[in-house]
Amino acid sequence: DFAVGDFGYRIISVTDRTVSVAYVENNEDGIYVIPENIEFEGVNFSVIRVDGLAFGTWDIKSVTIPPSIKLLQEGASYQIRLKFWIALPLWALMIYT
Repeated sequence: DFAVGDFGYRIISVTDRTVSVAYVENNEDGIYVIPENIEFEGVNFSVIRVDGLAFGTWDIKSVTIPPSIKLLQEGASYQIRLKFWIALPLWALMIYT
C-alpha cells in the first residue's frame, strides 16, 4: 500500500499493475479527482476500484470518478456528506446521481 496526493492506494495486482483507492486524506476544499493512473516508485498503475469506506466521513463537495473505475465497493461512500458526484462513468449512474 502507498499514498500519493489526496489518496491512499492498495495494490490489487502487481502483474496487471492495478490499484484501488483505499482511503482519502481530508483536504481543505473538499474536491477530489481520482486519477485513472498513478505512478509509484517508477511503476504506472491503473486505478480500477474504490474500496469500501474509502471516503470515511469527510465533508466532500465533489468527486470526479474516471472511466477506469470498474467497481465502487459496498460502503465506498458510507457516512460521507456528499453534495454531488461528477464525471461518473455511465455504468455508475445507477449507483449515485
